[in-house]
Amino acid sequence: MRPITRVQVLMAALAAGVWIAIPPAKQAASEALPAKSGRNLPRTSPAPSHFAMRAGERPEEAIEEACQLEGRVRDEALATVAVEAAVSFPEKALKAAHMIANPRMRGDMLGFVLAQRAATDPDAVFKWLESDQRDESMRCAIERNALAALAEQDPARVATWLSDDKVSIGAVEIVLAATMQRWSQQDAPAAAEWLASFEEAALIRAAVPRLIEHWVRTNKTEAIKWIEAQEQGLLRDEACAACAIALTLRAPDEALAWIGKIEAENLRAQTRERIGVCR
Repeated sequence: MRPITRVQVLMAALAAGVWIAIPPAKQAASEALPAKSGRNLPRTSPAPSHFAMRAGERPEEAIEEACQLEGRVRDEALATVAVEAAVSFPEKALKAAHMIANPRMRGDMLGFVLAQRAATDPDAVFKWLESDQRDESMRCAIERNALAALAEQDPARVATWLSDDKVSIGAVEIVLAATMQRWSQQDAPAAAEWLASFEEAALIRAAVPRLIEHWVRTNKTEAIKWIEAQEQGLLRDEACAACAIALTLRAPDEALAWIGKIEAENLRAQTRERIGVCR
């Protein structure tokens, strides 16, 4: 059976809509050994660990060698180079990712490399995204990873991108959730002020729990004051539900009281059921 590689683990994480940071790692001696049989890769193709080791020291040579392969094996080799070079050689990692033939894998790898770079050079990542003109589906894959990582560094700036409609439609909810979660930790009142301007129901539902559940735990008085200042409607209802969920374990009676403030019958029933499961 073909062994699971770091790239396969990464691809599974990206498919689930999350970005992960993988620092360069030294290969274990057993991993560095050639495959014992031809069942793992074609006999003419080096093992993935070969490209991983090369990428950590001579990424350009690793790219050239990977390009001599064909089909899926070539793409997997380039993806391995992109993953392993992402932190130490970001430009080479981007080059490797660019050369992947499969559009879905190329988008995921570009997003991964940019997500790693966001931790050290967010301006470079914003600039890259600003100039990129890829088709919608590939931009979506890139943005889901890169912008979610940028939100960890500067959520207010990512919020501006969202407000200016610079984010692909398919990536908006994931990027919004990551932005609100991080911003609520840094400056909950500012995040709440931005959230209050939302009109689209899907965005409200994606953002409110990330803000309120954290805010109630860290500054309950301030959070409740903001909720009570909102007009009746979806935003207030979602905030009441999130507040109830946040209070379930430490103040169950208060949680039930907040459920009673939800006007929408369906949401009230869903929240009551969820709290019942939590308790």
